[in-house]
Amino acid sequence: MPLQTRVPAEVKRRFDAAADLRGISLSRYLEELIDLDPLAPPRDSRPLQQEGSIEQISA
Repeated sequence: MPLQTRVPAEVKRRFDAAADLRGISLSRYLEELIDLDPLAPPRDSRPLQQEGSIEQISA
């Protein structure tokens, strides 16, 4: 059963701002973050790298 909750407005603003700075959507930003988490389960298939991804910016 999925659990839905509201994200505090300040947290959402911070994530939106971080995604905007990278020129990517909030959804893409969250996908990039989960890819960096060593405890997260691996994806079956990884989409092509997009320009402005976190990995490219931090490299």
